[in-house]
Amino acid sequence: MLDIQDKNIYISENAVTYGQHKGKDCKFIKAKLTYEVNECPNCQAEKVGASIYKNGTQLSRITIPTMGVYPTYLLLKKQRFMCKHCDTSFTAQTNISYTEYKYYGLFGQRLESSVVQEILDYSGELRVNYDLYQDLLEAIDEKDYHALENALSKQCPTDASTYLRTSMKTLRKHLPYTKNSFQYTYNNSRIEGINNKIKVLNRVAYGYRNFNHYKNRIRIHFKLKPLVKTPNTSDKNKSHSRAA
Repeated sequence: MLDIQDKNIYISENAVTYGQHKGKDCKFIKAKLTYEVNECPNCQAEKVGASIYKNGTQLSRITIPTMGVYPTYLLLKKQRFMCKHCDTSFTAQTNISYTEYKYYGLFGQRLESSVVQEILDYSGELRVNYDLYQDLLEAIDEKDYHALENALSKQCPTDASTYLRTSMKTLRKHLPYTKNSFQYTYNNSRIEGINNKIKVLNRVAYGYRNFNHYKNRIRIHFKLKPLVKTPNTSDKNKSHSRAA
């Protein structure tokens, strides 16, 4: 029913109960994870007699696909073990994902990939744009210049939106600069961050009527020291005429 392949998880006959979680009616399925261990994963000491013994359980709530109309959770009691060699405890492990399934208001408890595929099935144009966008995004994330160049050199499908065509045209225009960003680590992120903070200071204060006050506020925020002009020697020796 749950398609659980882990043979160390045991579910009794009367394991299904109903209750509430975060104010919503849901279904709970109780199970237990236990098995025999031969060595301690912490100190790698082999089990001799009762050197490693069972020491209670730890309850975990795992989100699983919705069964019927209620959100469904697996209440898994994981066996805990105690090792006498290193005096530490550890918990039984399983391959069941704890974050694979999520609850969506319009789609229920499902995988993210299945939700995306269902949305794309409603529109062929959306699927074309999504595939092109994913190709570009993957090339940029992996900093693969050849993959990005191949994706941009392909003829754009007729179903692609005008916005995506414009974006791809812009990327083609700046392709040499994009290659440089893949090869070198230099960027202007620090300068952009400083500019953004200065704009935020101006917006929070609703503007400054006096530019000197605005400049001093920036100096205070960034802990900058004002420049002190040193008088030139020529200025010191310069004579001033006095009125007769």
